[in-house]
Amino acid sequence: MVSFDNDYWNSMDNYFIKTKEPLSAKELGISVGAGDPLEQLKTNINVGAQAVELGFMGSGKGSVYQPTGYNPETIGRAKREAIKELAKINKVQLSTHASANAAGFAGLGERGFSDEAAERNMIEVRRAVDFAADTAGGGAVVIHTAEFPVAVPKKYPEFERYKDEEKSHPIYLVNSKTGELVQGIKKDQEFIVPEFKRSEKDYTDAQGNRVKKNDYIDFDGNKVFKLADRVPLTNPKTGAIDVRIKKYDDFNELAKEWNEDPDHKKNQLTPELMIYRSKVEGREKYLWSESAKFGEAYKEALESRKKWEEIARRAEKFEKDNASREDVKELWKEGAQIHEDFRRHGYSPTEGKSPAEFAREKALQSSRQTEYYREGAVGQAEQAKEMAIQRENAIALEDYGLKRSVANIARLGVYAYQKEKEKKLERPLYIAPENIFPENGYGAHPDELKELVQKSRKAMAEQLIEKKITGDKKEAEKIANEHIKATFDIAHANTWRKYFKGSDKEFDKWLKGKVEDLAKSGIIGHGHLSDNFGYYDEHLTLGEGNAPIGHFIDTMKKAGMKEPFIVEGGAQDQGRYHEAMTHAWSRLGASMTYRVGAVAPRSWTDVPMSTFGPMYSTPHAVGPYVTGGAGLTPISKEWGAYSETPLE
Repeated sequence: MVSFDNDYWNSMDNYFIKTKEPLSAKELGISVGAGDPLEQLKTNINVGAQAVELGFMGSGKGSVYQPTGYNPETIGRAKREAIKELAKINKVQLSTHASANAAGFAGLGERGFSDEAAERNMIEVRRAVDFAADTAGGGAVVIHTAEFPVAVPKKYPEFERYKDEEKSHPIYLVNSKTGELVQGIKKDQEFIVPEFKRSEKDYTDAQGNRVKKNDYIDFDGNKVFKLADRVPLTNPKTGAIDVRIKKYDDFNELAKEWNEDPDHKKNQLTPELMIYRSKVEGREKYLWSESAKFGEAYKEALESRKKWEEIARRAEKFEKDNASREDVKELWKEGAQIHEDFRRHGYSPTEGKSPAEFAREKALQSSRQTEYYREGAVGQAEQAKEMAIQRENAIALEDYGLKRSVANIARLGVYAYQKEKEKKLERPLYIAPENIFPENGYGAHPDELKELVQKSRKAMAEQLIEKKITGDKKEAEKIANEHIKATFDIAHANTWRKYFKGSDKEFDKWLKGKVEDLAKSGIIGHGHLSDNFGYYDEHLTLGEGNAPIGHFIDTMKKAGMKEPFIVEGGAQDQGRYHEAMTHAWSRLGASMTYRVGAVAPRSWTDVPMSTFGPMYSTPHAVGPYVTGGAGLTPISKEWGAYSETPLE
């Protein structure tokens, strides 16, 4: 068996990661993410784990015939009870990791945001919460953040993911009513837009508004408060709209100028919104003008149809009244008024058509034109109106996506709290959003993780009051703080290194600063440990890469984090996954003795690299060697248990 008799260590231990205080083995657990969680738990208990994170890879309909097919729902009541009891008997603390494939809770898909996409991931988390309530008795339910794309260089100028990313990476806008992506705007684009009328001096307009020099004004010289009300300038020589080529930086200055006006406090604009609205407004006005043209043509066609229908009735009556006369066509020449109506439209009695037939054809032609112009007028007006609505509802993708992510994570927090109360759990059962990778968008950067947790907590407190779960604001805030806590993965954060513009030393300083900021904010409840060289999340054994693990551990412990750190494996040799944890024990100063009874403790080098099976004399005997079975002579009782119970 593995015995943890004390927490001391000495200079002869493999202590490669510097921390202010050595960690005990109880403070370092291990994660398992594939296969049967009960079997995984048994295996890691045998290795000596005292904290295990049970995770899943499968989502949707599961399959127990492949390791990555397991999900929380493939584990029935009996097995859940077995996991719970096994952990309890062995004093192992459990945490849970929802499906790694359920990442992001804003619901962003290829065409935009949808509630359906968000709900799929919410379902995965809810069943992980149910599983955690039945097995772990509380603790973290880790979820992956990968919310939506982020313009990294714009937000974080010290990073660049590829050459000229700041110029070429699209900044998206979203229709806040439908969730559809509206347009991606790049900084290296050129935009052809009109010049607009501005005031030439300071004055007070007819509406009583103070107008400053260079403010946008309308035809009457009144101050403009909406971009759509600006008046395009025309070229005095040609009469055409005066358009110019502008770049992103030009709009950046225009937006800054607009936002600094106190009268625009309620209508603040980003450069992207100003670009989009300027482009859309021009198209919008064109569509309205086209609709007006179609409308005028519709009126003319309608009048023409009415006229020809009247002429047709008169012609039919004339033909009927003179049906007995053989020279009826000659009579048309005598009907001066009727003759003139037909003559002006090219009718000749020699065409072989009667005047009535000709008039009916003209009426039908006008009727068809009426339909065409009517549809044109309506269609252009509809498009213009749709563009106007889209223009007014366009907002930055990050603003829209963050609201959705926050609301949904808050809902999950409420669900976890209610499940905790329903099951009468001893530990808080909480949602633990985890920072993923820079390539996965919002939530990967430490600042984003902090913002996400803080805003989700606030939203959860509001939901608790709205749902009348509690009526006390302070209690709601306390509950929210206990049921939404971040999981910070130091190795994930270390993968920002490859995009950092400075040196490795400068990056370490940056990351350590962010870790300290997170610790002060009080959002961290759970920690993941592994290592890499700053490129990708390879899950190296601790100390084999360059992640600042020791500083992270010290900072979190100083901040009061009580839960065990979870070590994640993956890059260990086949069959040696456990070494992710055992090496972590040795390299972080955990004292371990491998002994039976009075046998002298073995050193760390006897354990991690030997698969717990080194080639030295056994310190105890088992099976028939003790009992005397299989024709063997029983040996002294000092080699077995006093009760003669087999050690195995």
